[in-house]
Amino acid sequence: MGAAMFGSDLKDNLLKSFAPCKWIWIDICSLLFAIVVIVVYPLIVYPIKMSISNMCGQDPQSKKGYRIQLIVTIVFVSLSMGLAMLLEAIVAIFGLFQSVAGIIFYFVTPICLIVQYPQIKAQRQTHDTDNTSELAVSVEESTELKADSLPERSPIQCINYQNDVNCQVDNAPLEIASATDLQQDKSQIIQQYNNSINIGLVSAQRKILGIFGIIVFSLICIVGVWMNGVDAVNAFK
Repeated sequence: MGAAMFGSDLKDNLLKSFAPCKWIWIDICSLLFAIVVIVVYPLIVYPIKMSISNMCGQDPQSKKGYRIQLIVTIVFVSLSMGLAMLLEAIVAIFGLFQSVAGIIFYFVTPICLIVQYPQIKAQRQTHDTDNTSELAVSVEESTELKADSLPERSPIQCINYQNDVNCQVDNAPLEIASATDLQQDKSQIIQQYNNSINIGLVSAQRKILGIFGIIVFSLICIVGVWMNGVDAVNAFK
């Protein structure tokens, strides 16, 4: 619609094309547009602050994490305000910062994970070894406790109501059933632990797809930064 109305004279901010008309409702729309920018900007900066805080190894809820977020906010607000004072193209400003944010999300963060992967893998192996030892001790203790709780081979006194005499019942089937339940519990615990280990494994196919996605998104972000940077430079000419 804007291209059909204004042709090649169309600006990024469509409302500025109505400036010669001096309509009040255009000024109201401009004010509402400014409110939308004020609301949207924190939503854009928030994930960037969280990512940078996590990359620095700080909890966002801690004092150091809060300081990092505060510094990032001041830097982004200062740069955005500086560009907004020099440029009128709000689309170029948002595009430039979104491209920079995209590089952080899709390029810097995955590379940091790849660099730290051997350390994380070593820590995970140590953790798995400790869990295996604890599981073995736990299963052994559970076996001993259940074995101690099994009744001894003693007769059970019962009353025969028909003959009114005492009879004795052997409890050997109870011991066999308890031992079977104990073995099933042990197998179930080991199976659950093996499943928990397999959940954290990453297949080769997923690794290839992840690396391919990182490369594609990195190229898109780099092209975005280049194009928006060129637009910003051309705005000064």
